[in-house]
Amino acid sequence: MKRVSGNLIELVGSGLEQALIALTKGNQADARRAYDQIKSVLSGRMLDSEFEDILNANQEVRCLSDRLYIVGASTSSPVLVEAWQFVTKILAGADPLVIVREVPGGARQTSELDGISVIRLAPKDAADRETVVHEFVHARVRSGHRMLDEGLAEWMGALAAFGESGAKAELRRRAEHGPALEVLAARRWTDQPCFEGLAVPRGSAHAVAALCVADLIETRGIAETLGLMERVERDRSDDIRALLNVEAVEPTEHRTAVEAVIPDEQATAIRRQFRTGDTKGASDSLASLRRLHLEQPNDEAIEEAYLITLLLAANEPDAERLRVEFDQALARYVGRRDDTAMAYALCVSREGLNIRYASDFIAMNESFERGRAIIEAALDDFDKDVDVLATAAKFEFHTPLEYGGNPARARAYLQRAVAVCEDPVLAAHFKAALDRNLERSDA
Repeated sequence: MKRVSGNLIELVGSGLEQALIALTKGNQADARRAYDQIKSVLSGRMLDSEFEDILNANQEVRCLSDRLYIVGASTSSPVLVEAWQFVTKILAGADPLVIVREVPGGARQTSELDGISVIRLAPKDAADRETVVHEFVHARVRSGHRMLDEGLAEWMGALAAFGESGAKAELRRRAEHGPALEVLAARRWTDQPCFEGLAVPRGSAHAVAALCVADLIETRGIAETLGLMERVERDRSDDIRALLNVEAVEPTEHRTAVEAVIPDEQATAIRRQFRTGDTKGASDSLASLRRLHLEQPNDEAIEEAYLITLLLAANEPDAERLRVEFDQALARYVGRRDDTAMAYALCVSREGLNIRYASDFIAMNESFERGRAIIEAALDDFDKDVDVLATAAKFEFHTPLEYGGNPARARAYLQRAVAVCEDPVLAAHFKAALDRNLERSDA
């Protein structure tokens, strides 16, 4: 989706507010004219469909405070005004344009453009101070890291509902059996906004995050905490454990538990599948490995098993969502382990997928050039690594000849892999692949 510049966002915000002011006066025609001036900028965005619904709903629109509008007649105005004042007092700064819609369903806040938010509230949610404060915080502050964003919103919601001492007691209760803080801080969680991949009680992850943010505010102050969130947003930080001074647990501390969950034979089987390109069963085992990785983000064995299985499952034509997930997971892995043979092998494999699903020849050629360059760099340091050699062979085998694939190179890589492979089952597979390739070449 196209990015919108700062000046254009101001223009959109101004146009939306003009339309809202017209609606508060019951002037539907002026509202439509004001919105039509900016509609093209919002084409394809959720904000466009939301505002079209508002224009067509024929509901009462009221302005409750500066830049705060509510659509719907039965929602409790006093609770909204009080919650808005509570949030703006703590989180000072320019007011965003916030539209609160009275609709069935759960509470939800959407901010596609900076400084413009739509909050959906059922009437029962709009009467709940904690929920309203939570959503107003999201409308006002955003770092892009779910742990920080949910933590701040959850903390301020609880603070508004229970007071400081009561809020901490309530959050500690909710946090029971929740995930470790290092698990939440280790990734952005943009693909799982409710931390739904964790096998923990509902709401416990939010409470753990809230207690962390409360501690940050207590020890560093609100200004420094908000500054940290701005930095995370600017840098698009993924792993923020160092910023929070969260100690990373060494993988060895988890090793006994991990081996009980992923036996050596399973780890060997997963690695064989990666080296041979066998995708069988990958989709079936992905969910459990994803959950293990989320719960133990520092364990290298689990992370590699998850990445390999995700890569294999993402090989299906309709697995675009998994390819996006793989890109995010690979970026985190490479950020910590960019000098390892597996990092090189996974990056080459991703370029192979890019070639397979490229939208045009130019994109395909760019992926091929990157893949070749990564292979050459990998072989400089890991010329006897089976993962690197097997991946290089697959890359050459599966790239069409007309796009640069080189079967002779593939055979050379496989021969080198056979020479260093200590797994007899895998070595036999490589030899069989060599024989098949030679037969095709002879033919």
